[in-house]
Amino acid sequence: FTVGDEAAKPQNFWLEGANLPQRGYFRLTILRHADQTPIRIVFKDMPALRVLINGQEQLTQGKLYGEDGDVENARGDSTVLLPQSDEVEVILELGATLPRWNFASYEIQIGPEDVLRKETLLDAIVLAIMLGGLFITGIYHISLYVMTPSRSATLTLGLFCIVNCIRSSITGKVDSVFNFFPNFPYELSYKMAYIGYYLAPPLFIEFLRVSFPGTISKRVARALWVFTATFVILTLFVPVDVYGRWNTVFHIGTVANIITAFYGLIKAIKSRAKGSIILLVAVTMIAAATFNDVMYAERLPSIGPIIHVALFLFILMQSLILSSQFSVAFAELAHTYKEFTKIVYLHTVKQIANGFEIEKTMRVGTAEAVVVAFDIVGSSRIKHPGFSDAVERMMGRCYDAMSHGYDAQDMQCRAYRVKEMGDGLLCSVGFPFPTGEGRTEASVANDLAAEFVRIFKEEFEKLELDSNSYCGIGIAKGSVEGFFPRFGVKQYDLRGKTIMLATRYEAMRNAVYSKIGWNGSVIFIQDEVYQDLLPDERAHYSEWDATVDGQRIRDDGLAQKAWYRFAPCAERKGGVGMEAIEIDVTDLPKAV
Repeated sequence: FTVGDEAAKPQNFWLEGANLPQRGYFRLTILRHADQTPIRIVFKDMPALRVLINGQEQLTQGKLYGEDGDVENARGDSTVLLPQSDEVEVILELGATLPRWNFASYEIQIGPEDVLRKETLLDAIVLAIMLGGLFITGIYHISLYVMTPSRSATLTLGLFCIVNCIRSSITGKVDSVFNFFPNFPYELSYKMAYIGYYLAPPLFIEFLRVSFPGTISKRVARALWVFTATFVILTLFVPVDVYGRWNTVFHIGTVANIITAFYGLIKAIKSRAKGSIILLVAVTMIAAATFNDVMYAERLPSIGPIIHVALFLFILMQSLILSSQFSVAFAELAHTYKEFTKIVYLHTVKQIANGFEIEKTMRVGTAEAVVVAFDIVGSSRIKHPGFSDAVERMMGRCYDAMSHGYDAQDMQCRAYRVKEMGDGLLCSVGFPFPTGEGRTEASVANDLAAEFVRIFKEEFEKLELDSNSYCGIGIAKGSVEGFFPRFGVKQYDLRGKTIMLATRYEAMRNAVYSKIGWNGSVIFIQDEVYQDLLPDERAHYSEWDATVDGQRIRDDGLAQKAWYRFAPCAERKGGVGMEAIEIDVTDLPKAV
């Protein structure tokens, strides 16, 4: 080899030892000018060797024993800086144990030291980025599978990245494993590299099959796995100089895997599967790189090993697919989250997101609560075109009043809306949400009832109706039961006699109108509720004798008395423009 000018590019030489015994000798004479740039020679991943330069031993790797040809192999690149003389004789003693392909074929590289050093540094940077990308992508996808086992595609893609990361760390242009572990076992290194090569194609086929269902037959995938398993078992139980001879056969299987991948992706594109076009581009790059590397290994025309670069580009492509999928998924999740909070409470959404079953997100069973029933008096007779909008605004404001102080962490709230009934509603105070206000549920319900009346009055005054409109509110106390249906849609609900009694107490407004002879918005409460009020709250109520005919409370035959009030005040019965008159409601019968 004659060295030209200083800009000479590195030259590669191949050493073949297919016909040699356990040991072979090679001689290379290098002609150069002593004043030329320093020349370095690199021995690419040779198993066992001894290098003599101008008769002096300069390098050993592995061990070569005696004349009987015994060899103890090692792996990794070795390098020697040649002396500055006009002629350099390099004698290479090499153990020809046939570990690569179907014949022993090793590579040496000769070139200017600064050029080789720059190439090695560049290769190291590229390999580090590629290995890091493969490892992080693999661990990320495997972690996704652990969190969501239903997404098996993430597992297969994660394993594909990991096996390629392991293989590339051993077979890359820069022997990263051997740089960190110089005594890494020779046989184990080859087994890891070969098994990584064998597992990668069927793993990728499996990823495509589960990512795009119906594109690749399960029988085809199973056949490829059986083919791969045969080579993996062979690799595990025989030495490298045996299974290395059969690697060419597996190249045929690799071609079959590539054809299968293209077939599946074309079907996916025809079905307009998301990400299939980008994945087709990525597979095309990997296929081209694989063919090139096979030709390189077989000493056919190629541009050198580039599979590692193709894998790195594949990671970028897959990242684009993931970014696209996750951006869509996050948008859908955000929309679902937003819409879900319209039908269930925020804590329910958060607990479901944390893995809770929906049946565990609300309190179930029987507990004591105060139930408030609200309804508009004579709503069917109101024909104003803005009536529906007024009711909608009123219901929204009432819901805000019930939700005041809602704490998703401690599951506390002023009241729970049981249901809306046309222009009325039912709510429960104390269950399933504790109020967290440090006072009785009856007091909270009393304030909530007064707020309902105020909201109703403000919204309906905007309609400027020909006659005044009123609302009725009933409040009852007792046990209620929270439950989820056993079958069908799991919609949380409350049931119990107390809910029905609240509606019965609300209906007593008609009896109040009939007896007192005044109109207005009426709050009618059970005696048990009245007893839980504070003295200043009780002062607004008048007693109702529930034992008198015409004043009995339906479905509450044991009730001896109840209590009522007009809110904010009673109004004299009459026609249009009735005048509101302030009266002493503590002794309303006498005032009348």
